[in-house]
Amino acid sequence: MIYSFDIGKTNDLVIQCDIAKLPLPDKTLDVGIFCLSLMGTNFSNFLREANRVLKVGGTLFVAEVLSRFTNFDLFIKYCKESAGFKLVKATKLKDFFYVLVFTKVKNRDRPVEEAVNEGEEEVKKFSETLKPCLYKKR
Repeated sequence: MIYSFDIGKTNDLVIQCDIAKLPLPDKTLDVGIFCLSLMGTNFSNFLREANRVLKVGGTLFVAEVLSRFTNFDLFIKYCKESAGFKLVKATKLKDFFYVLVFTKVKNRDRPVEEAVNEGEEEVKKFSETLKPCLYKKR
């Protein structure tokens, strides 16, 4: 089964929702793809939610704009420590994008809400590893 989630519903194949709260049971997916999906300021919650719905050993692909990373190594460290993912491969596509491949190595034991409440400083640090998305009117 393939699911497509987005904050906006562009067609009948897309399920509109906040990707920090996916309408899926725990540990049901083998693969997750975040293509320019870490735009929200709470993107650490998105990664934790990916952990919740992926099976251990599952794969998470992340494609993100290169210029958003303020500290790539710290971002990767937090993905492992805070979200339970191990980096398998990082590829730069020209000077624009990183394509990152992660494997889920452990389940998060606490729900996102508890993790945020108990570790706001950790979440704040994690969120500082990516610059906010700023759109220019053209």
